[in-house]
Amino acid sequence: SGFTFQNSLLQDNGVGINFPAMSNIIHDSVIVGETPNIGTPAFTKNFDDKGRSRPILWWADFPIQGFQGYDNTGGQHARNFFSNDVRRAGAIGAVTNGMYVLPPNNHFSQIRFEGNSNVFAMPDLAWGRASAYFDGPRHLIFQDTDGSLTGSYGNVIASNNNIIQQEGGCVPVPAWNYFWNCTRNQHGYSNLIVYNLDPSKSDFGSTIQEPVPIHRAAFIPFGRDNIFDEVTGGDPNNLIRSMYSTNVISRKGYVLKFDHPTPPKLQVCLRYASTGEWVVVALQYPMTTFIITRGYSNTPLTPVTSLSALNKLTYFYDVLHEYLYVMYYEDNGQLQAPASFPEYGHGSSCINIMAACNEKCVVAPGYAIPRAFPEPADLYKVYLKGSSSSSSLTSSSSSSSSSSASYEGEGFFRLDRVTSVTSYIIHHNIPDATSAAIYSDDGTLYKILPVGQAPIRGAFDVSRN
Repeated sequence: SGFTFQNSLLQDNGVGINFPAMSNIIHDSVIVGETPNIGTPAFTKNFDDKGRSRPILWWADFPIQGFQGYDNTGGQHARNFFSNDVRRAGAIGAVTNGMYVLPPNNHFSQIRFEGNSNVFAMPDLAWGRASAYFDGPRHLIFQDTDGSLTGSYGNVIASNNNIIQQEGGCVPVPAWNYFWNCTRNQHGYSNLIVYNLDPSKSDFGSTIQEPVPIHRAAFIPFGRDNIFDEVTGGDPNNLIRSMYSTNVISRKGYVLKFDHPTPPKLQVCLRYASTGEWVVVALQYPMTTFIITRGYSNTPLTPVTSLSALNKLTYFYDVLHEYLYVMYYEDNGQLQAPASFPEYGHGSSCINIMAACNEKCVVAPGYAIPRAFPEPADLYKVYLKGSSSSSSLTSSSSSSSSSSASYEGEGFFRLDRVTSVTSYIIHHNIPDATSAAIYSDDGTLYKILPVGQAPIRGAFDVSRN
């Protein structure tokens, strides 16, 4: 658990509030970017050409932010965040020089903006800030659970993550300082991390690519050879890199391609994934000997002869294209926080890879991106609607709903006929929902879900039903 702030008034700050990396909540509060109080420009040289004292004295173009991300918020009222030719301003942002990717479970609800306040603030290349390249601000995801930010419940707001932009049905919004509005989906979002467990065995080279000496690897979605999500691999001021991370859409495949030989000892983890969510990662290795295990118990994975046979307990090496394929499947993505702030698995089943090629893990020039996985045949969609009097949702046969319905929802259920597991993600716009359940047609309780706060994610076994 973390901190809760309620009935707060925050104004005239460089950053209104910044939470540490825990499950924190701010609600029923007002954050004001700039009031009529211009400060004390007569007593300091540190003021901008609009005659206001700088909130951050030593940083002239620091982007003023109301809420600076790590975790989440709700019930917030934002005023007077206006960008100008001196610096950007926005009600929502993140640590401007953050080296590490923030989790995709940041979520907002019941947000109001007064006037024409800017919603988001983040330095970008046009402003000449190298921090626009940093992994933290480039990979932001904010979930709009009730539609108060985007106009559609379950949508996601993303910064400069190319994977999310291109794969998530996103459109840029100029009024949001060109953050992206992405439609809700049936996949969910998670944080993919690949650790370099032994940098001493990695040949990083002697230089870092210009013009900006930061990017050292790229995640590429299967089937999309024109999309590269570049990452720094950790501290951009350090030649040695040990962690490559990005936020991804779950239930898809990704290539991780390095600017140097693939490190021989890696660990693949997926965080903030619910039970039943997975990703497949392809890594470029020459033909060599592998020792690959899963989880804290180091359960050995078994080699298979085709990609179609890949599962959480196997791995596949493609000799022709020099790809090693592994699947991270989250089978213990239990809630890690109170119901008011759903936070799912923390990567307890990481895959450990040891390749015998050591620092010489070099593949032939040129590579073919694997094909995208097809959508499953057993994917079901449920529309939900409810009235303001009941504050509950029931299933509907179509997406249309009456004008009197105050609440809406949309659920996606996918059945894996091999494992008899049904995984689900349910979006809805009921504020402060505390519980949820699935009932059969005759009204019999079928399944109590672990949380009511949207999006509701998880899986259950249907083999005995």
